[in-house]
Amino acid sequence: MRANTLLCKMLMKRIFDLALVVQLILVVGFVWFGWQADQAMDKSGTGNYEEWSRLTGITGVAFLSAAGMWVAVVVLALFQRMFSSLEAQLAVGLPPLFLVLGWISTWVV
Repeated sequence: MRANTLLCKMLMKRIFDLALVVQLILVVGFVWFGWQADQAMDKSGTGNYEEWSRLTGITGVAFLSAAGMWVAVVVLALFQRMFSSLEAQLAVGLPPLFLVLGWISTWVV
């Protein structure tokens, strides 16, 4: 029984590692495509509307996917009682941090 529990914990740590990588890719995609959409349309409303619309759609999908995955990771960590593991803490804490830092970086660039 102990080997089964250890195997399950190792599997959960791998799942949290994979979820972290996917979430960070989605967050980077959100920031990147949001910045590209901002470049496609000027603040005065002139620019390439079709390109802006396409990039805004991609940005929305990336954000909603990252948010959905983050909620799933939080629920998974809650039900598996794995919040004390480093992998779960990173998978829960880093994506929102990267999202905020990415958003702030768009103001700087």
